[in-house]
Amino acid sequence: MISATGCGLFEDDPDPAQPAITPALQLESELNLLATSVNTGLTIEYGYEFEPLVEGTIKSFIVNMPAGDTYRVTLWDSEKQEMLISLNIDASRDVTTNSQEINYRVYPNRNYTVSVYTEHWKRYNYQNNETFFPRIIGDIRMVRYAENTNAASSSIDLMLFPNEYSNSIMQGIVDIEFIPQN
Repeated sequence: MISATGCGLFEDDPDPAQPAITPALQLESELNLLATSVNTGLTIEYGYEFEPLVEGTIKSFIVNMPAGDTYRVTLWDSEKQEMLISLNIDASRDVTTNSQEINYRVYPNRNYTVSVYTEHWKRYNYQNNETFFPRIIGDIRMVRYAENTNAASSSIDLMLFPNEYSNSIMQGIVDIEFIPQN
């Protein structure tokens, strides 16, 4: 399932010569894993807000979760709190899994949020609970962790923008594969 809004935001071919940036996966190596939770009974929408520093393309979404499942991943316009594109990813336990190619164009000076709807997560923090957002990784400025705990429901059709924020934790790995434009 792919749902999308907007006009003219998909690109045919991102530049294959440009290396992909995966901010959350790159950040994960600097973080401490505090806990892993599966089948919690509390289904929430969580991810992170980001700003591209250059125009580019989100080639795909990425998840790495502690349980095999179907995960709904959504890209939001952070200012309008509107869903831009959403799709399901079938992923195995603790395996980094990319979605199908989406080639969705994003622009600098705009904030976006990528999130996943799930009851499974890994909770991370930084050394001594220090803040680690905002952070620049490649051409992406990760602004802050975002979640919506009011999304608690068993309905995968529920779409609630993640509007609760933190600069010192992150739950799970939901990410983008970003290709900067030349």
